[in-house]
Amino acid sequence: MALALARGRAGMVDPGDHLPELLLRRSPRIASQIQARVYSPLDGDHPELARTLDELVKSNFEKGRVAAALPVHRNTLRDRIARISELSGIDLESAEGRGMAWLAWLARVSS
Repeated sequence: MALALARGRAGMVDPGDHLPELLLRRSPRIASQIQARVYSPLDGDHPELARTLDELVKSNFEKGRVAAALPVHRNTLRDRIARISELSGIDLESAEGRGMAWLAWLARVSS
């Protein structure tokens, strides 16, 4: 219930709609490790990269939407994505990398 309310949902709630968040909450140590692996190299010295990653995840990695939301040129966005991948060691062009980024973002917004 708390997850649905935090997301602004009311009425009937299907726990299956929140399985990733439930998994992260059941293992806060792992959630913290995932978040740290992705965001620690970005937070502090590179807040624009952390914000870029947030927007990428929120926009389902649709680069046109991200570039408009930030707003930055598509080439700037491409450079930022490359820098995020370089600093974090996560390939944001792969399904595994995007999954890791998504889980890190969920852990970040859920904490």
